Formats: sequence, C-alpha cells, structure tokens
Amino acid sequence: MEKVPEPEARDLLPAKVQTLQQALKTKKTNQFRDQAIFAGLAHGLRASEVCDLNVGDFDGVRVHIRKAKDDSTGTVPLMQEGREQLSRYLESQRSREGS
Repeated sequence: MEKVPEPEARDLLPAKVQTLQQALKTKKTNQFRDQAIFAGLAHGLRASEVCDLNVGDFDGVRVHIRKAKDDSTGTVPLMQEGREQLSRYLESQRSREGS
C-alpha cells in the first residue's frame, strides 16, 4: 500500500498569532497555563514535548527536552516573553499550592 504523504506544515500568519495572544490575555480560567503552552509551541516545541515538560525542565532561561520525537534530548532557549510566561505560570501554581 502506498504511503500517503504528510501535509506540508504551514506557519500561522502574524495576525492570527496576535489574535490568539490577545484571546489568551483576556481569558480568566487557566490563563497563565495557556500562555505558557502557547509560548512553548511558539518556540518550536511539539505538543507532545510541551505536555511532557516538568518543573525541573525549566532553568529560568531554557527548557530541557528529555525525550523528543526521535528519542533524542535537547535544550531550547526561550526568548524573554516566553521565559516570563512560563515563570508566571509556575509562580501561579506555587501560590495556588500554598493556599
């Protein structure tokens, strides 16, 4: 049986990215979590890599991927906004656990 080719990946248009970011800023429930997820995806992480992240995988500057698609490992540096979004989410979780 012939293998069906995978569809070509397409980038989101900048206007669509801005629309998503604005929607995440106005959302109340899980806002920080969703912004952190979006930041990971915007930095090129696969959805499965974002889902597999643990608190210890973020060192304040980069995230460490323990298992990538091809069973490799890696490190992804985050831009300032991504670092801030991930830090905000982690802090919100810490304060929630402390309540």
